[in-house]
Formats: sequence, structure tokens, C-alpha cells
Amino acid sequence: LGEAKSKGMEFEVSHRNTVAGGLYYWVKANWSVARSEVIYKANAPLTPAHRADEGFPLNQTKTSMATGIIQSWDDLYSTVGSSTGGQNGQRMPGDAALLDFDADGLYESSDDVVPYGYPVYPQNNYGVSMGLTYRGISFSILFAGAYNVTRNINSGHLGNERAYVPEYLLDRTWTYNPSNANFPALSRGPKWNPTGHYGRYDGSFFRIQNTSLSYALPAKWMSRIGMKKIEIYVNGRNLWMWSEMPDDGVGTNHDISNYPTKKQFNLGLRLQF
Repeated sequence: LGEAKSKGMEFEVSHRNTVAGGLYYWVKANWSVARSEVIYKANAPLTPAHRADEGFPLNQTKTSMATGIIQSWDDLYSTVGSSTGGQNGQRMPGDAALLDFDADGLYESSDDVVPYGYPVYPQNNYGVSMGLTYRGISFSILFAGAYNVTRNINSGHLGNERAYVPEYLLDRTWTYNPSNANFPALSRGPKWNPTGHYGRYDGSFFRIQNTSLSYALPAKWMSRIGMKKIEIYVNGRNLWMWSEMPDDGVGTNHDISNYPTKKQFNLGLRLQF
């Protein structure tokens, strides 16, 4: 039982024109914003503010926090343990040193997970497209992006006897370089799973989403061979992307089972009789 409110707006501007010589061109840009807020949600009495949803957006990212990576056995014994006794026996140097947010002396996923960053869906999206046509040559391109979003890179690949590791982790983990690692250690056996906020990233991105180039043979040639149109084209999708995410995905969650975003190229011939 609860109550939430949502609001948003979208802007779009465009321009098109034909100049002397027959060059036709167009440009279009759009930008949108979407905001939501949980007004009320039924919670147990005296629920701490960091565990309640009121005041935060829908789908707000929540995570445990890490104070660093455990570098030695001395570090391990000076960090807080888990309320689940069996997990304490799985802790090793290279694991995340988790923050006891409520300062009760133990890490508990039910008490020490806190709001972090932005929602898992972008609050802002934008795009710019443009194109031109001149003497049978046509070109178009679409740029797209999003920001104010936090992505989760699933840490399940760090243990549980899984035999595959994403390439972006190979030189980032504690096992590879303890002195300046920015991700906890890999493990082939059972592992204390929480990695803190190390799996959360700024999900903002900017990419060339589509582009196309084509050439239509002159109409006077078509009349000679009894055809209406012959057009040669080449196009591409997902050609380039800028982001601080370690992988190239733009979904809400990623793990080892995700297939990389594909760059796609097409070369073709259109015939119209």
C-alpha cells in the first residue's frame, strides 16, 4: 500500500530546408525529463529513514556500502562481520569491507542497505538526428544519450564456482593488482557475496545509435532499363558509445549472462520495378 507521484516533460525542435542547387537538409533534437517520488509507503513503525522509500524516486538504487577492500587478515579481523555466522567463515582478504551503516556492530542486508545515486531508469533522455539529400545521395545519423541513472553490474560472477569472468574485470580486481584494485577479488569457490557499492556505476551514456548512407542512380538511367529505382545503401547501428560503465550495456542490470551490445553493419541494394 502506498502513494507516488510522477511528472515529466519533453521538448523537440526541428529545422528543414532546401538550398540553392537542390541540397535538402534537416536537423531534429529532443530532450525529456521524468521525475517520480514516493509520497507514502506502508512500513513498520520506527523504520529508519535510510530504509524507507518516502521522499525517494520510484526504482531508487539501493546498495550496501564498502569502506574499501580488505587487504590482509589483520584488516579482515578489524572489520565488521555478518549476522549470518556461516558467511563470516567465507570472508577472505580481497573481499569488500562493508559499512555497518546503523552502527550496531554487524553487517545485515536488512539494515545496512542504503539509497545510492539515481534510479535504475534514466531521469533524462536526449537525442539529435540530422540528414541531407543531394543528387541521389542521402545521409542520416542519430545520436542518443541518457543521464541521471545508476546501473548495477551484477557481482554474481565473483564466486560460486563460475568459470567465466567478463573481460572488463580481468585487470580491475584485487586478485590482479591489490595495491590499486577498484573491484574485490575473484574467487572460484563459495564467496561472501556482498561487494558494497563497487558494482554500481554512473549509467550516463552518449552513442551513435544509427547512421545511413545511400545513393540512388539517376532517373534517366532507370527509364533506359525499365526500372523505377536502384539504390545502393550502407548503414550501421551502435557504432560508438561513451560511458563510464565498464561494459557497453544500457539496460538496468547486467551480469555474466548478458550478451554484449552488437555493432551492426548492412550493405544492400534496393530494386524497384
